[in-house]
Amino acid sequence: MSNEASFTVAKSTVECYKIRSVNGGFAWADITIDANSRGGRIQIASDYGDWQHYWGAAGSDFKAFLEGISHDYAASKFGAERWINVKATVKQYKQDLIEARREEALTQDEARQIYDEITELEHESNNSIVAAIQATTHLESFLYDTSGIPELSYEDNPHFRHFWEELWPVLLAEFKKESVTA
Repeated sequence: MSNEASFTVAKSTVECYKIRSVNGGFAWADITIDANSRGGRIQIASDYGDWQHYWGAAGSDFKAFLEGISHDYAASKFGAERWINVKATVKQYKQDLIEARREEALTQDEARQIYDEITELEHESNNSIVAAIQATTHLESFLYDTSGIPELSYEDNPHFRHFWEELWPVLLAEFKKESVTA
Protein backbone atom coordinates (compact mmCIF):
# COMPACT_ATOMS: atom_id res chain seq x y z
CA MET A 1 0.00 0.00 0.00
CA SER A 2 1.32 3.43 -0.95
CA ASN A 3 1.72 6.23 1.57
CA GLU A 4 0.63 8.75 -1.09
CA ALA A 5 -3.03 8.41 -0.11
CA SER A 6 -2.20 9.65 3.40
CA PHE A 7 -0.88 13.03 2.30
CA THR A 8 -1.69 16.03 0.19
CA VAL A 9 0.95 18.00 -1.65
CA ALA A 10 0.67 21.70 -2.40
CA LYS A 11 3.25 23.61 -4.38
CA SER A 12 3.80 27.29 -3.61
CA THR A 13 6.14 30.07 -4.55
CA VAL A 14 8.25 31.77 -1.90
CA GLU A 15 10.26 34.98 -1.90
CA CYS A 16 13.97 34.80 -1.19
CA TYR A 17 15.81 37.98 -0.25
CA LYS A 18 19.54 37.67 -0.90
CA ILE A 19 21.40 40.29 1.12
CA ARG A 20 25.06 40.79 0.25
CA SER A 21 27.68 43.29 1.40
CA VAL A 22 28.63 45.70 -1.39
CA ASN A 23 32.02 46.70 0.03
CA GLY A 24 33.60 43.25 -0.09
CA GLY A 25 32.59 42.31 3.43
CA PHE A 26 31.50 38.85 4.37
CA ALA A 27 28.05 39.68 5.76
CA TRP A 28 25.34 37.89 3.81
CA ALA A 29 21.91 36.36 4.31
CA ASP A 30 19.35 34.44 2.29
CA ILE A 31 15.97 35.13 3.87
CA THR A 32 13.00 33.17 2.57
CA ILE A 33 9.45 34.35 3.20
CA ASP A 34 6.59 31.90 2.69
CA ALA A 35 3.46 33.89 3.52
CA ASN A 36 -0.19 32.93 3.42
CA SER A 37 -3.42 34.73 4.31
CA ARG A 38 -3.02 34.06 8.06
CA GLY A 39 0.72 34.10 8.71
CA GLY A 40 3.88 32.67 7.33
CA ARG A 41 7.31 31.20 7.72
CA ILE A 42 10.63 32.97 7.64
CA GLN A 43 13.83 31.01 7.11
CA ILE A 44 17.20 32.68 7.51
CA ALA A 45 20.49 31.23 6.32
CA SER A 46 23.25 33.71 6.99
CA ASP A 47 26.84 34.46 7.79
CA TYR A 48 25.67 34.85 11.40
CA GLY A 49 23.68 31.63 11.73
CA ASP A 50 20.53 29.88 10.59
CA TRP A 51 17.08 30.37 12.08
CA GLN A 52 13.47 29.80 11.17
CA HIS A 53 9.99 30.11 12.61
CA TYR A 54 6.38 29.75 11.50
CA TRP A 55 3.60 32.01 12.72
CA GLY A 56 0.15 30.60 12.04
CA ALA A 57 -1.80 33.68 13.14
CA ALA A 58 0.34 36.70 12.33
CA GLY A 59 -2.33 38.65 10.49
CA SER A 60 -3.02 39.28 6.84
CA ASP A 61 0.28 41.01 5.94
CA PHE A 62 3.12 38.82 7.13
CA LYS A 63 5.84 41.32 6.16
CA ALA A 64 4.11 44.08 8.17
CA PHE A 65 4.00 41.67 11.08
CA LEU A 66 7.75 41.04 10.78
CA GLU A 67 8.39 44.80 10.69
CA GLY A 68 6.73 45.12 14.09
CA ILE A 69 8.50 42.39 16.04
CA SER A 70 11.15 43.22 18.61
CA HIS A 71 14.61 41.73 18.99
CA ASP A 72 13.69 39.89 22.20
CA TYR A 73 10.53 38.43 20.69
CA ALA A 74 12.36 37.31 17.55
CA ALA A 75 15.23 35.82 19.56
CA SER A 76 12.74 33.78 21.61
CA LYS A 77 10.94 32.50 18.51
CA PHE A 78 14.19 31.66 16.69
CA GLY A 79 15.65 29.94 19.76
CA ALA A 80 18.48 32.46 19.97
CA GLU A 81 17.79 33.70 23.51
CA ARG A 82 19.58 30.97 25.46
CA TRP A 83 23.24 31.23 24.53
CA ILE A 84 25.47 30.06 27.36
CA ASN A 85 27.83 32.85 28.37
CA VAL A 86 30.91 30.85 29.41
CA LYS A 87 32.76 33.84 30.87
CA ALA A 88 29.84 34.88 33.11
CA THR A 89 29.21 31.26 34.13
CA VAL A 90 32.85 30.75 35.17
CA LYS A 91 32.83 34.07 37.04
CA GLN A 92 29.71 33.01 38.98
CA TYR A 93 31.22 29.63 39.84
CA LYS A 94 34.33 31.34 41.21
CA GLN A 95 32.16 33.67 43.33
CA ASP A 96 30.16 30.69 44.63
CA LEU A 97 33.42 28.93 45.50
CA ILE A 98 34.79 31.97 47.36
CA GLU A 99 31.55 32.24 49.33
CA ALA A 100 31.62 28.54 50.23
CA ARG A 101 35.22 28.87 51.38
CA ARG A 102 34.34 31.96 53.50
CA GLU A 103 31.57 29.95 55.13
CA GLU A 104 34.13 27.21 55.74
CA ALA A 105 31.99 24.70 53.84
CA LEU A 106 35.14 23.50 52.07
CA THR A 107 38.70 22.80 53.09
CA GLN A 108 41.51 24.67 51.39
CA ASP A 109 42.45 21.52 49.42
CA GLU A 110 38.85 20.94 48.28
CA ALA A 111 38.55 24.56 47.20
CA ARG A 112 41.82 24.33 45.24
CA GLN A 113 40.65 21.21 43.38
CA ILE A 114 37.34 22.85 42.49
CA TYR A 115 39.04 26.11 41.48
CA ASP A 116 41.37 24.23 39.13
CA GLU A 117 38.38 22.56 37.46
CA ILE A 118 36.57 25.89 37.14
CA THR A 119 39.66 27.41 35.52
CA GLU A 120 39.63 24.61 32.91
CA LEU A 121 36.11 25.67 31.91
CA GLU A 122 37.41 29.03 30.66
CA HIS A 123 38.57 27.27 27.50
CA GLU A 124 35.22 25.68 26.73
CA SER A 125 32.69 26.94 24.19
CA ASN A 126 29.03 27.55 24.85
CA ASN A 127 28.35 24.20 23.16
CA SER A 128 30.81 22.16 25.21
CA ILE A 129 30.65 23.64 28.72
CA VAL A 130 27.82 21.42 30.01
CA ALA A 131 29.67 18.23 29.03
CA ALA A 132 32.87 19.66 30.52
CA ILE A 133 31.10 20.33 33.85
CA GLN A 134 29.69 16.82 33.85
CA ALA A 135 33.20 15.43 33.26
CA THR A 136 34.66 17.13 36.35
CA THR A 137 35.36 15.22 39.53
CA HIS A 138 34.89 17.87 42.22
CA LEU A 139 33.15 20.83 40.57
CA GLU A 140 29.96 19.02 39.60
CA SER A 141 29.49 17.72 43.15
CA PHE A 142 30.13 21.20 44.54
CA LEU A 143 27.59 22.78 42.17
CA TYR A 144 24.91 20.21 43.00
CA ASP A 145 25.58 20.59 46.71
CA THR A 146 25.29 24.40 46.67
CA SER A 147 22.43 25.02 44.27
CA GLY A 148 20.83 21.69 43.52
CA ILE A 149 21.64 22.02 39.82
CA PRO A 150 24.54 23.74 38.08
CA GLU A 151 23.45 27.24 37.12
CA LEU A 152 24.51 28.60 33.75
CA SER A 153 24.55 32.25 32.69
CA TYR A 154 22.56 32.88 29.52
CA GLU A 155 22.36 35.75 27.09
CA ASP A 156 21.08 36.24 23.56
CA ASN A 157 23.14 34.54 20.91
CA PRO A 158 25.72 37.21 19.97
CA HIS A 159 25.62 36.08 16.33
CA PHE A 160 21.86 36.63 16.26
CA ARG A 161 22.33 40.05 17.87
CA HIS A 162 24.79 41.03 15.11
CA PHE A 163 22.41 39.72 12.45
CA TRP A 164 19.57 41.69 13.99
CA GLU A 165 21.59 44.92 14.16
CA GLU A 166 23.26 44.68 10.74
CA LEU A 167 21.05 42.72 8.33
CA TRP A 168 17.52 42.78 9.75
CA PRO A 169 17.23 46.56 9.10
CA VAL A 170 18.30 45.93 5.47
CA LEU A 171 15.45 43.44 5.08
CA LEU A 172 12.94 45.84 6.65
CA ALA A 173 14.11 48.64 4.35
CA GLU A 174 13.44 46.36 1.38
CA PHE A 175 9.94 45.66 2.70
CA LYS A 176 9.33 49.43 2.89
CA LYS A 177 10.52 49.90 -0.71
CA GLU A 178 8.14 47.19 -1.85
CA SER A 179 5.17 48.73 -0.03
CA VAL A 180 5.84 52.13 -1.64
CA THR A 181 5.94 50.68 -5.14
CA ALA A 182 2.90 48.44 -4.61
